[in-house]
Amino acid sequence: MKKAEVIEIPIVNIERNVVFVIGYILLSVLLIFVTYLNIISKEAFDVNPAAFFLIVPTLLFLFQALWILLNPYILIFEDRFEIKKNLLSNKVFYLVDFDKFSLTKNNSLKLIYNDGDVEVIKLTGIRETHKQKLLEVLSDMVVKSKLVRTSF
Repeated sequence: MKKAEVIEIPIVNIERNVVFVIGYILLSVLLIFVTYLNIISKEAFDVNPAAFFLIVPTLLFLFQALWILLNPYILIFEDRFEIKKNLLSNKVFYLVDFDKFSLTKNNSLKLIYNDGDVEVIKLTGIRETHKQKLLEVLSDMVVKSKLVRTSF
């Protein structure tokens, strides 16, 4: 008998900036319009063969805009958090590895590991009201993780 896959529900969703999402949607609509003007609206003998190269970026931006519209920016689970910047860049960080978190002035999240290493992640596209919420939740989760680590 096959074991059922456990679906983990995130504790907190950190959303994207609305202007960022609208920008991606407008860019994909613009590319769809340009592709339509250069390929679909013309007769077969009027189409420039180089215009067929518009199809690939148009589809990529369309899927990217749809993906950005449907997925939150950061998902925080009990033991980890996932940063989903774009379709091809998903990073998973486990809270056991971290000592501290802080926000920098240039819209970045500074992650300080247990061994003193520092990693800076740019948070372009995050909703402004969710930045402080992200920092509070991650700090609380790290404190809980430290208590569990020290109890062993």
